[in-house]
Amino acid sequence: MERICSIIPESTEILISGGVKDIPYAEKIKGKLRGKIIAGKTTLNEMVNIINESIAVISVDTGIAHIAAHLGKPLIVLRSCVSYNWWAREQYGREIRVISADSVCAGGHIAKDFPDCLNAINIDEVFLAVKDFNKKSKIF
Repeated sequence: MERICSIIPESTEILISGGVKDIPYAEKIKGKLRGKIIAGKTTLNEMVNIINESIAVISVDTGIAHIAAHLGKPLIVLRSCVSYNWWAREQYGREIRVISADSVCAGGHIAKDFPDCLNAINIDEVFLAVKDFNKKSKIF
């Protein structure tokens, strides 16, 4: 996460969202990084407004990611092996960077709160995706 934050200008606010259950995980992600935890503190309407005002979004494959895609925001999605059909380029009419580790579930997906295929996503790949997005789109 430090590497990702290193390429995002200090003037850019980083928000970590989620539900009430996600607060401990949001705190772990934030650690000593700059950013603001909004997990458990926003309504869906407020999240839509936050996303609409955002420069870009990095999200796991949730409703928030789909909202960001519909709003046309630069988007990096971390998806599980079972949701590959939900991120076809034709669905949103533009490029959305999707990162996954499908090979982890080659023998079958095991459903749980944090599936192995999501946990196996390499943060370095996310860093490179943010860097590439910035290079192509000049979002920062």
